[in-house]
Amino acid sequence: MLVDGGSLDIPETYGIGIAVELSPRVTVAADYERINYSGVDTIGNPFDHLLASFPPDSDPDALLGGRRGPGFGWQDMDIWKLGLQIAGDAGWTWRIGYNRGQKSVSSSEVLFNTLVPAVVKDHYTAGFSKVLRPRSHLHVSAMATSSNSVRDPNPLSDQTIRIQMRQYALEVGYSYRF
Repeated sequence: MLVDGGSLDIPETYGIGIAVELSPRVTVAADYERINYSGVDTIGNPFDHLLASFPPDSDPDALLGGRRGPGFGWQDMDIWKLGLQIAGDAGWTWRIGYNRGQKSVSSSEVLFNTLVPAVVKDHYTAGFSKVLRPRSHLHVSAMATSSNSVRDPNPLSDQTIRIQMRQYALEVGYSYRF
């Protein structure tokens, strides 16, 4: 059960960015984003809240579902992004991007994070847009992440747990301006 009887909120996120037009056809963009996972108990509370509550009658609020119960133990994250857009001929626009985030899951938090193994750090993107008609556009983008893993002994048994994630995405869109 989630912390505080199932309470879940979106973490505070803020960022800043800049785009510089190097020429009428080339734009470079850079962003910084901060996600404060520690401000949301279900996401930020460490697993050791549960271990510290034994025997159970010592602190019932630190048990599963309690006000201070164990969460996913995610750490706050800084993310840096860089992108390039090139306007080509005949209505083509090409884009590439990269972003680097910190590992949000420490090795001491692998048990609960088998449910949500968010351990990727590097994202690579590429895509294009094509003007089909004056108000009609086709958009295609692809994303891939590097593979990353975290491992640690299970705090409840003798086994070692390893979580790993790699992601791929393909998006195709069509837009029409009225």
